Amino acid sequence: AFAPIEEQIAHSDSLARLAQVWDKLDERSRYLLEARYILEKTDADIATDLGIQAKSVRMALTRARKVARGLMKE
Repeated sequence: AFAPIEEQIAHSDSLARLAQVWDKLDERSRYLLEARYILEKTDADIATDLGIQAKSVRMALTRARKVARGLMKE
């Protein structure tokens, strides 16, 4: 099933805005977002890469998304 065209447009706009601020993100935030949403890595894989516990990955991703959203609103 396809999302309504309005949702597709909003998603495309969000991706474009994220691309504009990508270089402003700190290295860790970029890694977290790329690992999860582009590379589709598991929490365990991300945790190993960062040297943190798997249960900490979710909170780290929440922070990374918050930083990205903040930059996108500027």
